[in-house]
Amino acid sequence: MSRHATQPVRLRVRPDIEFEVLPAHSVLNRNKNSKLPFYWTLNPYRGCEFGCRYCYARTTHEYLDVAGEEFERRIFVKQGAANVLRETLRPGLLAGKAVAIGTATDPYQAAEVRYGITRSLLEVLAKAPDLTLAITTKSPLVVRDIDLLTEIGRRRPVRVNMTVTTLDGRLAREIEHRAPSPRRRLDAIRALSAAGIETALFCCPILPGLTDDERSLRGLLHAAKDAGATFAVGSLLHLEDVPKRVFLRWLEARHPELVARYRGMYAEDRYGTREERERVLALFPRLARDAGFPDWTPVSSREPEFVGRTAGEQMRMF
Repeated sequence: MSRHATQPVRLRVRPDIEFEVLPAHSVLNRNKNSKLPFYWTLNPYRGCEFGCRYCYARTTHEYLDVAGEEFERRIFVKQGAANVLRETLRPGLLAGKAVAIGTATDPYQAAEVRYGITRSLLEVLAKAPDLTLAITTKSPLVVRDIDLLTEIGRRRPVRVNMTVTTLDGRLAREIEHRAPSPRRRLDAIRALSAAGIETALFCCPILPGLTDDERSLRGLLHAAKDAGATFAVGSLLHLEDVPKRVFLRWLEARHPELVARYRGMYAEDRYGTREERERVLALFPRLARDAGFPDWTPVSSREPEFVGRTAGEQMRMF
């Protein structure tokens, strides 16, 4: 096992979180949006304890007839997910079809300390010869699995996308409630990179009036580059109906001076006004390039944050 994987990573499992077993019947879900650079999604949990105010995945709780506001308090654990995945995999199933873990929940939230679903899935995937894997997280707990990620990376591409939206710890605590601090996430990038695992900074979403000032973004990008990240992606906040309700309620309580701006920005389009999209999608690539990251421009200013082109080709992995 890698020396990094033996280091303790402390995430507290909170007593006010309700865990519910959700027997897994299928775990690989086909991505129906052909513009996104992955074919399969895999989410070990439903719900996320981090409780980010802007989280687009809150809508998924309503598929289970659970209010989006319960997203961080009721966590559904996909019991037996590894066995289902093992039975699902067959030769050629993953060939040329990238797997994305963490598109609708953080696979390394504190529930993983208790249940270990993510690691059990990686143990199965590590035996798949044709796997291309990307993991998105805000958690340093991913460092625990460096041994498995290294094993996968010997044969096939693997990348960890670490979401960091600000270096301001106090602001991060406000908008990403129970997520690990920005510095701990940068430390995780450093440990992963030192182990030879490709990492990317995900500055998603960028929040106008909160995290979009040029000085702050420049500092974040340089910090991520110094930590070893090889790629950087940024995008403007997009708000579906349920996340919009939660986010605006929080904004009214904590930053009332921004409420009118956001209501106007998202009055007609969940991706914000064209003016704001174009501003952010011009600013971030320029600052990323200045920090030493490869060029990145969006396929479309209306696309979700996981799509882009680099060096004239679509991103290999989101």
